[in-house]
Amino acid sequence: MSSRNKLKEDEIELKQEIEVKKQEEDSASNKAENSANGKKSIEKRSTCYYCWKYAAGMTKCFLCGREVCKACTDKQKVFELSKQWVLSIPDTAFSGNKYEQRIMQDYLNKSNLTVVKLTKEMLDKVEAGEFKFSNRHLKQTDIVCYKCFVNTWNDLMYKYRVTISGKLPLSVTKRPDCWYGRECTTQSHNNEHARKFNHICENTKKPNY
Repeated sequence: MSSRNKLKEDEIELKQEIEVKKQEEDSASNKAENSANGKKSIEKRSTCYYCWKYAAGMTKCFLCGREVCKACTDKQKVFELSKQWVLSIPDTAFSGNKYEQRIMQDYLNKSNLTVVKLTKEMLDKVEAGEFKFSNRHLKQTDIVCYKCFVNTWNDLMYKYRVTISGKLPLSVTKRPDCWYGRECTTQSHNNEHARKFNHICENTKKPNY
């Protein structure tokens, strides 16, 4: 075989190797793209937490991660935290302690404060650094569902209640602290216990590890 023919064969073999390698790279690229599209498809098939319908463009609560479709966003109050509101003290405030809720409502009435104004005041205190959210990553511009907003509101309300203890009647402030404090499980269903003991305090019965 002449050197010219040998050179031509080598050239053809090199081209074939390059073509095979290119096909392998294209195949790997297609697999990666299909995998990514598959993940996107799965994400799009997420169901709305409230209506259980499949929908695109879901809104996710920053705190609980629940996804909500556009149709349910307004209905279920899934907004920026700073745009959320409550009109009255929630039943879940102070761990469901009705007596503490009544104390707080009496204070608001005497101070000519509405719950809406109180909400703004508490958020202003967060902005000023006087109060902190329990979740340190949470911002007032984050999207939250109504349930998570109420939980956040209750936590801020507890902090607010601590700051006004000196402005409350002696009948409130002279009560002895409950050993289990704010974590007491009796305060929500035993009115006499809720009235007799202060629950705006921390749990002193926690074991020290």
